[in-house]
Amino acid sequence: MAVVELRSSERTEPAADEDKEQTVTLKIAHLEVAGAEQEETLRQVLRALKLHRTAAGTLTEDGDLELSAHTIERAAGEVNALEAARLHAAIDLWTTYGKRVLASSKTTASDLRREFDTVLRALQATVGADADRD
Repeated sequence: MAVVELRSSERTEPAADEDKEQTVTLKIAHLEVAGAEQEETLRQVLRALKLHRTAAGTLTEDGDLELSAHTIERAAGEVNALEAARLHAAIDLWTTYGKRVLASSKTTASDLRREFDTVLRALQATVGADADRD
């Protein structure tokens, strides 16, 4: 087990009429090899990073976030990992919602204010904050 930082040293992009794939040559910028007693810690880090990257969920009719069964299973009951995954999934969902609102060319300033308030209240609910608090 090791922690490795890679950097690109060369990129090749063939011409459009070439029957070749793009390539990237990588070089090791930093490398730290774990000792036997550190290997399990690195495995836990890998699992946590993957959990955060792949966290998913859906919004209920009440605007609450419900994590997917896959995300809950991957967290394996770790409270901090579950909470981090829940927050990550909520941010992803509300970011997508906001982008959809902004993409509409017919959105008025009043609509934006109302939608922004919806997002704020949802994010406050996600972290357990009182929505009416300043």
